[in-house]
Amino acid sequence: MLTQKEAAKVTAEKIREQADTVQRLSAPMRPKQLISREPRVLSGRSLQTLSRLIDEGLTLAVYLDMPDSTITGIGFDALSNGLSLADVTYRILLRWKRSTRVKGDSAVMELANALSSMGRHDIVAILKERHRRNAELTPSCFTSLHGEDEPEDLHDYNPGTVVPMKQFTF
Repeated sequence: MLTQKEAAKVTAEKIREQADTVQRLSAPMRPKQLISREPRVLSGRSLQTLSRLIDEGLTLAVYLDMPDSTITGIGFDALSNGLSLADVTYRILLRWKRSTRVKGDSAVMELANALSSMGRHDIVAILKERHRRNAELTPSCFTSLHGEDEPEDLHDYNPGTVVPMKQFTF
């Protein structure tokens, strides 16, 4: 027979064991992972807006250090399908975003550096400001680049529309 003191000790040990078991079973098996969201200036809608402002999509691809084979493939695809310059630039931006090793703020800075190298400091300033505010690029944030009136093609753009390209040279 157990004394009252020994019984209390055994009961306390069983309670501790049960608590340890419950804690072990309820603890997450994998370490917690922080889910990072992409910057809003790199969203699909933002990249569409940006693509309408940059006629030199293939040049941008070079400054983004995309492989020559990818640039050539996009260029030939554009010629064979009659894509507009905005469509080409949009495809380049999407391909770069998917394939770049840097993410988040570093990706925004990589894009800003490429645009800066192209001499598009006006767009870089707006890109950085919108990123600082965690806001998407919209046609209205670029009105200062085009005077008071926005160009019509900024609002009426549909990425599936076939618009004749300007002369392409490789």
